[in-house]
Amino acid sequence: MEIGVKFCGGCNPRYDRGRELTALKGKFPDVTWVCGSSDQVCDYWLVICGCSRRCIATQELLVRKKILLLESPIDFQKAVKQIKKDQRSRGKQERKALTVGDEAAMEKKVTKEVVEAFASLTGDYNKMHMDTEFASRQWFQKPVAHGMFSSSLLSSVMGMKLPGDGTILMEESSQFQKPVYLGDNITAKITFHSYQEERVFYIGTFHGVCTNQNGEIITEMKAKQMMMKHLFQVKEKGE
Repeated sequence: MEIGVKFCGGCNPRYDRGRELTALKGKFPDVTWVCGSSDQVCDYWLVICGCSRRCIATQELLVRKKILLLESPIDFQKAVKQIKKDQRSRGKQERKALTVGDEAAMEKKVTKEVVEAFASLTGDYNKMHMDTEFASRQWFQKPVAHGMFSSSLLSSVMGMKLPGDGTILMEESSQFQKPVYLGDNITAKITFHSYQEERVFYIGTFHGVCTNQNGEIITEMKAKQMMMKHLFQVKEKGE
């Protein structure tokens, strides 16, 4: 955990701010303390005021959790409780470690019920998907699953496995190589390709491939995911 510290000008301090901060730091030996660098992203910023006037700017502070305004010893006690509570929560849910090159996959059998459920969810009842007689007279000669169905399988892998809980889809493009028919067994696989680091999150690039039971590629996807730093820890392969 990183905690930043910023003092007001101290024109009229009503208590010993340095002593209170020293006592607070002593309770958290594992914390990384940041002083004198307002442009660094921290989990918390402690804005230490000498009185209730709070004559200090906080707009430029970059924070993952919260800015805590401390203007009395009682506020320091509240800050201790807040930080301890956060540490207990972090102990229960550590950041997920991701390495470039990681892979994850899932399998799905395409049934009539699955296609009907997808149509109901999206409102897409195109006869190419739903009407056997109509589809038999078209190019593929039988009903095909929605193209976005296979893309949604890849999205499910990203949402549930890689990166997993908390990720947010930012961008996606898909190419549909072959049709998906009723009875097909689809394997959707995601690979973590690369990432870009921002101040409070990573932008991960992921490549996805869906294959059928014959090993044929039916769908290829490229996607970008936002991964918050308090949820994910990312590194290159070999680091």
